[in-house]
Amino acid sequence: MSNRTFEYRLNPTKSQIQEIENMLWETKCIYNRALEQKINHYKETGEYLNLFVQDKDYNIKTCPNVPSVLVDTTLARMEQSFKNFFRGLKEGKKVGFPRFQSIKRWSSFKFRDYTMGKLLEKEGQWYWKLFRTTAIRVNLHREFVGTPKYTQLVKKADGYYVQLIVELPEVEAKPVDNSSKAIGLDVGIKWFVADSEGNKIKSPKYFRANAWKLAHNQRLMSKLKKGGKNRDKKRKILAKLHQKVSRQRKDFVHKVSSHYAKNYDVVCVEKLNIKGMVKNHCLALSINDSAWGLLFQLLEYKLQTLAKSFIQVEAKYTSQICPRCGAVAKKSLSQRTHYCPECLYTDDRDVASGHVILARGLRSIGLVRAFGESATIVETLNQEASIALA
Repeated sequence: MSNRTFEYRLNPTKSQIQEIENMLWETKCIYNRALEQKINHYKETGEYLNLFVQDKDYNIKTCPNVPSVLVDTTLARMEQSFKNFFRGLKEGKKVGFPRFQSIKRWSSFKFRDYTMGKLLEKEGQWYWKLFRTTAIRVNLHREFVGTPKYTQLVKKADGYYVQLIVELPEVEAKPVDNSSKAIGLDVGIKWFVADSEGNKIKSPKYFRANAWKLAHNQRLMSKLKKGGKNRDKKRKILAKLHQKVSRQRKDFVHKVSSHYAKNYDVVCVEKLNIKGMVKNHCLALSINDSAWGLLFQLLEYKLQTLAKSFIQVEAKYTSQICPRCGAVAKKSLSQRTHYCPECLYTDDRDVASGHVILARGLRSIGLVRAFGESATIVETLNQEASIALA
């Protein structure tokens, strides 16, 4: 089973907005109070305060304005932050200790299951049943599928949204053979995607396109008094600009991923260590603006839904190997044309990488590609490439 999230915009009245804001404030206070209780308990006893012990201190007397289900999910959210913290320490990662939340950082709350917070239809209009007496109008722009699990409210720069998490059954991928339509994708900074068929999609670079406007508003906000109304107004304008950039990028990636998911049976991509790549401060902004990780994520779930195959292959030397003969053709990052001195094959560097990625992907599922690396060369590929690139 897999989960999927459907997000719908809410159209609350003024009184409903006030009710939502009050609930965000109350759940934020519960989170901070529980965090303080855990810290003090550890200082006094040297032991970790368990969630089930702590939960007994939060009831209708201590939290009269909050439904019990929101109290439970807020405490569970705080407990999960500690689990993430301890897991990061165990894995040797640099992680931050759970922090106290301000109302500006606290923007959501969720229900435990679908017995509360249901989406209901009445006379052609959909409503989100927040509480017994509160039903908020929902702009249900698309129908949801699957079994609803729970809902959660999210506050964004341009309003309030309800997210419905549903459970979908696993779809078994169709068997792949030599007649299946397959393609290899190579991602980059200048060209967002270059595929093995020679098609190239230029990266739109939405953040860089809006960088001046973002910087201008950031400078204006920095000159305003902290805590003032004008600074808060400018902060909201800046948040909407960032949201616009994020939505432009996501819309673009959705269109690209939908194109490949609909038209191909097998899509092969590189398995990139994006977190490690962004440590290069010269390329970090461009890599994050390209949203490669989002592309892989959307491709995987769309292909899975259509019973198609998504394959990730090792990224090592995909740009240094000739897709025709398998020989190593060493080249610098600035060299954008692939030229093989062995077989004299010439092609665009990114397109040639797409061919190599496709050949590796098909070979990983037992298929051999007519135009690509030979099986005998692949067996000694890493050894030869290491020697040539040393």
